Amino acid sequence: MLNIEDVKKADAREKPYKLFDASGLYLLVTTGGSRLWRFKYRFAKKEKTLALGRYPDVRLAVARQKRDEARRLIAEEGIDPGEKRKAEKAARVLANEGTLKAIAEEWLVAGCPGSRRAKGRPSTETIRQLRNRLEKYVYPMIGDVCLAIFQQYYPVQNKAFRILRSSLFPSRSVQQ
Repeated sequence: MLNIEDVKKADAREKPYKLFDASGLYLLVTTGGSRLWRFKYRFAKKEKTLALGRYPDVRLAVARQKRDEARRLIAEEGIDPGEKRKAEKAARVLANEGTLKAIAEEWLVAGCPGSRRAKGRPSTETIRQLRNRLEKYVYPMIGDVCLAIFQQYYPVQNKAFRILRSSLFPSRSVQQ
């Protein structure tokens, strides 16, 4: 088992390495010197890893408590702690109005930051055209979809996304 002195003495090496504690808990020491708590476990016959935090933000005793809680979820409730964390994150995004429509409206109100127009704010006519295109083509189909879910199932490289983008920005050509 690890003790606090071992954790404090863990220095960066040429390659990342692990210092094992017990019951799947280990400290990953990166080449940059970061010390990261990880919990290795098996769920549904697959080996998985759960990030528990960074030392010194998460002390050894706290990392052990988090490991024990994750083990309890697996053993008593049959819940994958990694999937539970993902579901909680998606719920937080939904609770924070994380739908595509809400985010797109915020983007329009903010003046389309990150758009091709590097200097200044787009004209009100341009913003009106974008809003009309969003309302006509995007919101009816996917406006109520959570952004986290959308990104999971529709990666940016997807051809459908490029077609959607071309309908919003007709000056950009669709690449096949």
